Amino acid sequence: MIAVVALADSDPIAEAVLRFYRAYRTPAVPADSVDVLRSASHIILAGAASFEEGIRRLRDAGFVRPLIRSISDGVPVLAVSGGMHLLFDVAHDGGQHTGLGIVPGKVRPMLKSSAQAGAAQPATPFAHCAWAAVRRRSPCALLAGLPEDTEFYFDHTRVAEPLDVRDHVGVCRADEPFCAVVERGRTFGVQFDPHRSGPAGERVLLNFCELA
Repeated sequence: MIAVVALADSDPIAEAVLRFYRAYRTPAVPADSVDVLRSASHIILAGAASFEEGIRRLRDAGFVRPLIRSISDGVPVLAVSGGMHLLFDVAHDGGQHTGLGIVPGKVRPMLKSSAQAGAAQPATPFAHCAWAAVRRRSPCALLAGLPEDTEFYFDHTRVAEPLDVRDHVGVCRADEPFCAVVERGRTFGVQFDPHRSGPAGERVLLNFCELA
């Protein structure tokens, strides 16, 4: 059974993922209790409007310790979009916030380079909302069956920076190169929105549920 953790009152990513798996007759349920989370064979962390809100919701629900225990036990976990950021140590997002510490590294605002903003201006935060290609840095089970430079849909204002380059398995380039896919053990994170990425996103979700 796949447990889908919603990180907002109305979480379109969680709702779309649940609809997708149900269409494929794959058991998937909202993670509405600690018992559901503990009994899951797979766990998905959906998007969060902000890092602060996402991590607060996990703590308020009592999900942090069971989630970390499941990860330690080898349960496959997929964190999507803003949910991926929660896997990291810390985020600089409207202040400094402590994450789950599953993937060493930090999260920061995405920046437009001074060359684009104007040579005399510093780099400035911006939103990346577009289709963009993901290039593998190393083999990744989530991307199995997809060609190199497959395009996915991105909608984000923050980027993750893993400390260990081995965790950074997929890279994308907007104005700056950024981490698009992380993999640490059986924990995965994707910066893109699978449910908005057409057949490629569906393949990622199917690859995840097929992990034994």
